[in-house]
Amino acid sequence: MRRGQGDGYLPRDSLILGIDGGGTSTLCVAANLSGEVLGIGVGGPSNHQVVPLEHTTEALLRSIGDSLQGYDPNQVVSICGGMAGIDWPGSEKPIVELFRSLFPKAVVTAVPDVVIAFHSVIKKLPGIIVISGTGAMGYGEDISGKEYRSSGWGYLLGDEGSGYDIGQKGLKAATQAFDGRGPETRLADYACDCYDISDLRDLLDIVYSQGTWSPNRTGEFGPYVVKAAYEGDAVSSDILNGAGKDLAKTALSILHQMDALEEAITIGQIGGVFANAGPLLHDAFRAELATEAPRAQIISGESHPVLGALIMAYRDCGKSELLAFRQSMSDGLHDRL
Repeated sequence: MRRGQGDGYLPRDSLILGIDGGGTSTLCVAANLSGEVLGIGVGGPSNHQVVPLEHTTEALLRSIGDSLQGYDPNQVVSICGGMAGIDWPGSEKPIVELFRSLFPKAVVTAVPDVVIAFHSVIKKLPGIIVISGTGAMGYGEDISGKEYRSSGWGYLLGDEGSGYDIGQKGLKAATQAFDGRGPETRLADYACDCYDISDLRDLLDIVYSQGTWSPNRTGEFGPYVVKAAYEGDAVSSDILNGAGKDLAKTALSILHQMDALEEAITIGQIGGVFANAGPLLHDAFRAELATEAPRAQIISGESHPVLGALIMAYRDCGKSELLAFRQSMSDGLHDRL
């Protein structure tokens, strides 16, 4: 996935590009080697496993072109794209080929989107991130850069601790309370509020008859579970507690794979669930993690993933002042994104 080059002279006007390509939109940031943001471009979805390749190409061309804002493409010395849709060896090939056709003299990198998310948060190897949005997964790299993964099996096979998982468990609790098969919970009423229905059984028509139900729609109920939990609803509190434990188990799985349970490794928390679920989930995460990895250092991952792409592009063209570049780049992105 990567093609690097050694240290060497680079012109002062050299540019690097970092791309965060997803299923909804594509963001490209152009920067100089001092870590200044020079341009930002936005295009459509670029997951080439989901949308036609020509649409991916169009989204990348638009975002790259807008980010350059009249700069000479020959000034680009390195480009890194973190792309949804790069899931297995070889799946990066069409993206790499496009980058090389646009910038034949540049260092080219195309990696899964989780990799740039990792490098946006983790400053020093080894490290781990746990992501929990609509889906959930864990990713880590050891001191040598070897990659490790856990969870991320999708909503049909896993995604424990995700927004989808929390929403699904909340809806099941609501239906069980409605029937008397489970304990009483505010979630039965909140499900009606969430999906704008007057009777919980009307949810059947929405889920099974309209052809529009999706994991995202299930995840829409997650915030109601959070709301109920902090209103004292015991069922909802149990769901958040379980989600925190499941996400910690994802981190512990990677630590086991690394044989690093005793090390003081940084673990970054990324995604909307971590941002919005509050102390019930976070306390459960910390407690579960401490059972086997008491020296782990937990941090909140607040940086935009494109920062990771820019850091990788900077590193791949042979530059080594990573901490200074990271700080400058982070400040610039904070002001612009």
